[in-house]
Amino acid sequence: MWRKLQYLAPAFLVACATQGIATPSGPAVTGAGTAVSAARLGVRSAKVEYYQAGPTDPVVELQIIVENTAGRHTDSTSILWDPEFARGFTFLRSDPPPWRVRIDERGWGSLDTAGVIPGEYGTFKLWFAAGTYAPLEPRIQVVANGVIPVGDVVAKAGHLVWQVPSASQRTFEYGRLADATAFTNTLTLSARAAFAYALALCMALSLITVAGGLAAFRAVYQHERRAVTST
Repeated sequence: MWRKLQYLAPAFLVACATQGIATPSGPAVTGAGTAVSAARLGVRSAKVEYYQAGPTDPVVELQIIVENTAGRHTDSTSILWDPEFARGFTFLRSDPPPWRVRIDERGWGSLDTAGVIPGEYGTFKLWFAAGTYAPLEPRIQVVANGVIPVGDVVAKAGHLVWQVPSASQRTFEYGRLADATAFTNTLTLSARAAFAYALALCMALSLITVAGGLAAFRAVYQHERRAVTST
């Protein structure tokens, strides 16, 4: 019996080697633990800047910041811009530099470049030459590793945001003062009555100014008096 086992043992080892059978030394290692989830990626900001070198500057800068909170880096980043922006603006260069730039079959502009390291932000800057005088706020899509959707956002233009009047700036246009002004436009006054009305309005504004000045002076005086008393 032992003699037969001595002959069978080498044959068994050879069979194991040829069939790839081996004794497991630990848990199998797969790529599932290193995959990057779309939930760990996101577009932190997207903006487009016009006229950085002056009102006649034709170069437009598109800046996108991508966040990667995963434990693994992304292999690549694809940035796409909508067809309207692709028709009116010509791509010049980017930072980091691209390894492919094209217009896809849908008319979207597409750029493929480097990925984002884990736990960091990746800043991508794209420069375009403007072929139109109309400033656009392009729709931007960001894709990681060619298949992972990161974000679908609109890149806002800073100078257009500044041009939007705030609620306080619209107070006179839509408030009670505007209603009073509209009412006075309906009045039909003679020259003498119009002069009296303007004089009364001027005196009222003067009284308001004087009252405001006196109130400010009184507040400053009381503050200085309390400071002297406390010392």
